[in-house]
Amino acid sequence: SEWHYGDEKRTKLSPYTREKLDELTKYVLTKEPEYQEYIQISKSLKEEAKSLYGESKRESKDAEKNALFDLKKRTGNAILTELKKQDSQIKPLIESMDQMQSIYNERSFRTLKQLPTNEYKYSYEEFMKRRKQFQQRVVTQRSLRQLNRTINAHEEKYHASKAYEEQQRRIQMEQERQ
Repeated sequence: SEWHYGDEKRTKLSPYTREKLDELTKYVLTKEPEYQEYIQISKSLKEEAKSLYGESKRESKDAEKNALFDLKKRTGNAILTELKKQDSQIKPLIESMDQMQSIYNERSFRTLKQLPTNEYKYSYEEFMKRRKQFQQRVVTQRSLRQLNRTINAHEEKYHASKAYEEQQRRIQMEQERQ
């Protein structure tokens, strides 16, 4: 769907949206202090996989690249989830503004004609300006904080699952040695 980050070839995001989402994802990731640590862990996992299984010629088997893409994908999906939630909150406001405008357009203008021309013009322009503010999808500080919280929650889950997988792999290797 349009609210999933995923692989570039499979996603329904437009190239422009994808590019902007990539920029936001990169911004969010580079602001996290644990990101550099994650890169180092990814490199060590790559080296460990290389020592265990040898070097693969296939690009899809690159452990470091796959781990970083997985993190980027999870972050992108977290951002999209948060934007989708915000979009669902804003849509009713936009629809109510559209209804207000249709009522405004249907109203008789006789009372408005009694106003001085520039006053009528100003109030209509002010109305349109406010309407446009609701229609714009702006990333605010509040939404960035919400994104950060969501990403941190996803990251904690991810670290826990990776630690669990690592422990399972160590147990399996110990059992194979015995």
